[in-house]
Amino acid sequence: MRCSRAMRAKAAPESMSLPYAKPPRAAAAYAAYLDVVWLPEPGAFYGALLVIDAQGMPIEFVYNSLPAPSGFLWRVDDVRRMAIIRLSHSLFDACEKEPALLVCREELGTLSFCRDEINPAVPFAQASGLEGEAPAAWSWLNNPPPPSHPAHGLAQSLLARGCALEPFDRIRSGWREVYPALPWSQATDDTILAEA
Repeated sequence: MRCSRAMRAKAAPESMSLPYAKPPRAAAAYAAYLDVVWLPEPGAFYGALLVIDAQGMPIEFVYNSLPAPSGFLWRVDDVRRMAIIRLSHSLFDACEKEPALLVCREELGTLSFCRDEINPAVPFAQASGLEGEAPAAWSWLNNPPPPSHPAHGLAQSLLARGCALEPFDRIRSGWREVYPALPWSQATDDTILAEA
């Protein structure tokens, strides 16, 4: 970014910068938020991964869709299970950043489904609750990160900044931006899978 010097006083013989407290530079740690919804028309699942930093600033947005197979051979739960797993893994593969933690909505699936089938190698939390009405909370699907792990401080920072559920609203806005012709009012979170 270039700063304009047009307003600089001519009487000052030498340049002087304005001192300020610079925040310490820490290694960047990112969180990825995963969401998948079903749109009956056109009969497809849509998935997205929003990667943000500890301040909640967007770093990367990755999205994909998967037409749902149909016909008498497919059970509804099998279609949902397959779509969520394939979309999640395709988003992980396409993501250029390496997040320190992953967060999904509780509507994505049961704790055991998310832990065993999506199965990320990073700390994985499931967000629940309604921000504003009740405190939103994260349930850890695998072991919670220990205090020495970058994901621990990242999770605390994001929760303190109101980013327990809010990034999922940004994902929904992102879908509307990249797929403007789709009937988003018909999108459903009905992707919960029965406990096996």
